[in-house]
Amino acid sequence: MMPPHRKDWAEAMLNEMAYVKSRRAAWHWLLGCTLFAIRERASYELGGVFMNRRIFKFLFGLSAASVIAVTGVYAIQKPYQRERILLFVFHGCTKYSCTRH
Repeated sequence: MMPPHRKDWAEAMLNEMAYVKSRRAAWHWLLGCTLFAIRERASYELGGVFMNRRIFKFLFGLSAASVIAVTGVYAIQKPYQRERILLFVFHGCTKYSCTRH
């Protein structure tokens, strides 16, 4: 159940079970070790998921910034397009229809 980098800890926890004196203390130790193992496994498995989310967020932000930059360059190069872009972005107007909200 423990992640690969915690193999030594898992063996140590199992070895320490032999030195527990009472049955109640053994159950307490077993429960604590089990909860620790679950927490370690969950953090190990979810670590990769969050890394993928960060990469996705970065790429999404980079894509959005690229679209904005390309639109800005296009608007600067062709001044007559500025009005059309502003109408489309702020009012939802196209060449054939204009729907104001």
